[in-house]
Amino acid sequence: MNKLEVLKAFQNQDESQIPFSVWHHFTPNEHVEATATNGMYSADLNKESEFVDAVHPDFIKLMNDGYFTYQLNNVDNPRDLRSLLKLRQLRKMMYG
Repeated sequence: MNKLEVLKAFQNQDESQIPFSVWHHFTPNEHVEATATNGMYSADLNKESEFVDAVHPDFIKLMNDGYFTYQLNNVDNPRDLRSLLKLRQLRKMMYG
């Protein structure tokens, strides 16, 4: 499919076929902290283009493996309701 056909399908318009894609994790364990230095980024960067060339999907989802955890803004104990009053919106934490 070309880009226009894929976009039409995403907008619930008539398409000639259903867009195809396969999402794949390139590291042995994607259930780790994303900021850890364990070769996760290089594995994603090096293997993504090889995968796309081999599979030829109609669209791709680019993301790195691993979980992103966010600091709890000085919350010492997330089970303590008073401590949770210190939480701020994630958007404000990230963008000011």
